[in-house]
Amino acid sequence: MLILGIESASRVASVGLVRAAVTPDEARHSPPGQVADGCVMVAEVSRDTALAHGAELIVVIEECLGRAGAALDAVRCIAVGIGPGPFTGLRVALATAKGLVLGTDVALVGVSTLEALAATVLPEWSPDGAPPDVAIGSLVASCLDARKGEVYGAVFRVRAPVAEEPSPRLERLSLDAALRPADFARTLGEHLERQGSGAPPPFILGDGAERHVLEGVVRDLEAESFVRMPGRLRDDELVDLYRRAWVLTSASAAEGWGMTITEAAACGTPAVVTDISGHRDAVRHGVTGLLADERELGPAIGRVLTDEGLRARLGSGALAHARTFTWEATATGTLSALAVEAHRLRLGRPGRVR
Repeated sequence: MLILGIESASRVASVGLVRAAVTPDEARHSPPGQVADGCVMVAEVSRDTALAHGAELIVVIEECLGRAGAALDAVRCIAVGIGPGPFTGLRVALATAKGLVLGTDVALVGVSTLEALAATVLPEWSPDGAPPDVAIGSLVASCLDARKGEVYGAVFRVRAPVAEEPSPRLERLSLDAALRPADFARTLGEHLERQGSGAPPPFILGDGAERHVLEGVVRDLEAESFVRMPGRLRDDELVDLYRRAWVLTSASAAEGWGMTITEAAACGTPAVVTDISGHRDAVRHGVTGLLADERELGPAIGRVLTDEGLRARLGSGALAHARTFTWEATATGTLSALAVEAHRLRLGRPGRVR
């Protein structure tokens, strides 16, 4: 059975075609997880339409079916995202789905957008085929920008497989709701507190509450022609952007390890970043990029963009530096530090090593 999935509750219109190992009649009498276990993704297409789904959704559906080499009349079920989300986006998706099943025996199923987002942590539904190391009992919090300073949010927990559903599944802990970010954080915090100190770390998914604010800044600066916020990218798309970029920049006031800096360096792209501890770990000033005070960040970016020789030298240094980050080097560095500490303790306490 072919299942067509339609989602347009956010600025991105997504369509996917899935092949299920059951017939429509079997699906009606089986637990949802049992149906999902036998599903295989056939094709998918996503397009950032900036909520202009009315003009694009049918085109995206046709493109997805074309990639799969399937006809619409071969589809036996349509699953459509029912939000929460912007009214216009939901209306377009629901109206399109209802129009496609009108006068047919094709099943129509509504799916929570937040639950579908949360399900991407499960092994069989990871978009990249390489899911995070999710543990039974992990909390999964989905949140999407609801504008007006709010987010659409819900909290789930990964539960253990059962006989009828042999793969991990999601258990809903809260209803879909529009909340202020602080209230959603408090809700998640309460569930984390109930989990206890030994619980696995949570997963937080979505785009938060600030995207539309940043888009407003871009409009005010009339920078739409050269500032883009593509959202979530596949690994190959991200690598392509790193390789085409002239410089990577970060104005963070606090960071742990600058992973994006190192990823860009591995693609030969230098970094110009604020001079903070996390950035100093990832950037060798004057060799792989530039560290600058917040007030000097703009001029430093300008130097790299306008000085081709400097940019090439920093890019080569960044690539060489990134090549030193290997599993072997990590293991050697860790074991060396442990050996030094053990030796120090042994000298300080004869006959004992802690």
